[in-house]
Amino acid sequence: MILATRGSRLALAQTEIVKRKLEKLGEKVELLIVNTKGDKDRKSELTKIGGDGLFIRELEKAVLEGRADAAIHSAKDLPYELMDGLMIASVPDEADPRDVIVTRKGELFRLSALLPETSLPSLVEKGSGIRKPKLIIGTGSPRRKAELMKLIDSKSNINIMGSGKDDRAVGLDTQIELANIRGNVDTRLKKLRDGEYDAIVLAKAGLDRLGYELSDGQLSEDFDFCILDTKNFIPSPCQGLLAAECRKTDERTRSLLEAINDEHAMLRFKIEREIFGKLKADCSVPVGIYAEVPDDLNASEIHTIVTVMSDKNL
Repeated sequence: MILATRGSRLALAQTEIVKRKLEKLGEKVELLIVNTKGDKDRKSELTKIGGDGLFIRELEKAVLEGRADAAIHSAKDLPYELMDGLMIASVPDEADPRDVIVTRKGELFRLSALLPETSLPSLVEKGSGIRKPKLIIGTGSPRRKAELMKLIDSKSNINIMGSGKDDRAVGLDTQIELANIRGNVDTRLKKLRDGEYDAIVLAKAGLDRLGYELSDGQLSEDFDFCILDTKNFIPSPCQGLLAAECRKTDERTRSLLEAINDEHAMLRFKIEREIFGKLKADCSVPVGIYAEVPDDLNASEIHTIVTVMSDKNL
């Protein structure tokens, strides 16, 4: 079986998860590296280069043209409509759906005015560095920007820079600038380390799959982190899930992919995708959806949080 994948370290790590599962079934697996539209332009804001399957369409074409049998995606990157003739045959892996805010070592205390007290690791000593008048938080996601604005607006001592909302704040102890950032996880962490940003927001699933150890509030010897609760910072639809896509007519590939499906992950995928599809949103729309699927898949109720955020500047 040939699996189409992007060439980033995270994409390859995710595809390797699927590859190992298929190999346990006795299947021989090869990878086809595909360069997507989102990979070719690594500088422009995602919302400016188009929000319809930036990291997906070239992979889908490889499957439709027969160059690959299946494509492996981060499910959160899927547009609400797949290309004709394709289907998601399985969701073979599920990781932590939450977002993580990362700072340089010893600087997490600077976000204490923004984040809930309970979110801050006890080991972080507030005031252990020089307090600067402005914080630059890097994220390219309209959803994350909107959710950060929601947190910031709830605090009276924080002023939002570059948002047209400066007159809302009182007692301006801190100014926060929400700045665009592009690049893979390692590139973003390097930009943080080099001082281009004071904090960045990443998906915990990506950090976990890349082998970063998140413990005791430390991501590594260079960084501290804070995990954002799903109730206060709602994840992107299907964040943390992998999706395996194949041709509808390819019964053999479909059967193999179904054999490695995770039923719990698939149920969450179906619920969140159903809502996402009805909204007809793309990556330019700030939407958060999270379904809390219990271990008992026959439960009569599943609690689902949905937020559609709107701002004239987003």
